[in-house]
This record gives sequence, structure tokens and C-alpha cells, in this order.
Amino acid sequence: MSSHRGSIEKNVEAGLGLELYRTSKAALKIPARGIYAHIRELSLSVLSIHPGWVATTMGTLDGAVDAEIDVAASVNGMARVIERYRDSGRHHYLDYLGNRWPW
Repeated sequence: MSSHRGSIEKNVEAGLGLELYRTSKAALKIPARGIYAHIRELSLSVLSIHPGWVATTMGTLDGAVDAEIDVAASVNGMARVIERYRDSGRHHYLDYLGNRWPW
């Protein structure tokens, strides 16, 4: 599970105080890519997915901010993305709507 905050190219918002979070989400793509390199001969897929800004305790900072989507929209969207890309034989960095994110 990655995040749009894990995109190095899109990391241009200053002052959010999310450097450690961003680093952890960017770092998750390294082992995912390694897994893909190891299994790509088998035509298996690896997905790094941004679930959206979801209305959870973490996503709303305990209710201090509003999130963009609810849990059901995130989970249903991710299920559709997994179904669509599961047999692609590639490593994709996508959001819950299937949009590609820059590495």
C-alpha cells in the first residue's frame, strides 16, 4: 500500500511536515520493484496502490480535517484496480481509480 505522497516527482508541496510519511511511502516501492524483478519471468503483477485520501482516524487527523472519500469508495476502487491489473505481468503505481502516478 503506497500513497500519492510516495511520488518523488509530485513531492513539491513544502511545509506539510510529511517528510517521514512521504519517505516511508516512497520506500515501499523499492521492495515492490524488487519483488517484480524476481517474479517477472512468471508474468505476475505487482501493484503499488494509493488508496485515496480516506476518511479514517489517520486520514482525518482524528477528525481535524475532511478526507476526500469514504472507506467503501477506497476499498471498492482498489478492488476494481486489482481485478483490472492483476494479470498485467507488470509493476504499476496506481491510485484507487486506476490513474497512473509518476514514480
